[in-house]
Amino acid sequence: MYQIKDRTTGKTRAFRDDYKAAHELAIQFEAKANRQTSRWSTSTPAGAKG
Repeated sequence: MYQIKDRTTGKTRAFRDDYKAAHELAIQFEAKANRQTSRWSTSTPAGAKG
């Protein structure tokens, strides 16, 4: 049994029976987290005129 933990909170997000399924789910969680953080970034640096 494998558990997938959120590294920022330390909380368990899910359990999977085999390594491949756990790894694929962890990759999905990571991709979703990266999409959410990049969504809030701006296209122009702070203080830049444009």
